[in-house]
Amino acid sequence: MKHHLVSFFGTTKLDKMGARELEHYKAKKLSTHARKTISNHLSVLHKLLHTASEWGLIEQVPKVRWLPFPKPEFRFLDFEAAERLLTVSKVEATWHVMILLALRTWLHQGELLALRWRDVDLTQGKLVVRRSVTRGHLGTPKNGRIREVLLSSAVVKVLKGHRHLRGELVFCQEDGSLLTKGLCKWPLRRARRRVGLGRFGWHDLRHIFASHLA
Repeated sequence: MKHHLVSFFGTTKLDKMGARELEHYKAKKLSTHARKTISNHLSVLHKLLHTASEWGLIEQVPKVRWLPFPKPEFRFLDFEAAERLLTVSKVEATWHVMILLALRTWLHQGELLALRWRDVDLTQGKLVVRRSVTRGHLGTPKNGRIREVLLSSAVVKVLKGHRHLRGELVFCQEDGSLLTKGLCKWPLRRARRRVGLGRFGWHDLRHIFASHLA
């Protein structure tokens, strides 16, 4: 908002913002930013304009044409590579548990960060996804759907060993507060490098789980 949208549109009245102005914005940013980044900017602007329309500040929302960009390549790990990743991650116990859950439950990273012990039933071998963290704020899961996830006996065993008294969150900082996505990036990167695997992130672990099921 501050560095991109406001600096460009700050003096433009809402009812004077149309397709032409949006095209000018895209043309300026294309020289310095990736297409995906520019489309992210436009998504924020589109939401703001829709809100202005709902509040009766403008009569219509200008049509936004997002820039096409190639989808990122899916980084697949076969069963053997996934097991090697889990093995080397054991040197950092907490992160090992989080990586294991990501590879075995199809949870989003934000859902892992928001998971509470009260939502985990280690006796029945299941957990309920009720919350998610988005941009540092707690909210509902993606699509707003609460869902139940079954846990394998191996995952239940590891979670029992991970049980702590630092607070209600399954994965947290030493003082019990929320982990950030920034903090989570480095442990996965270290585990990846130890086993000599290519670049991938937490979201890729979710897709790897789906591929293994298939």
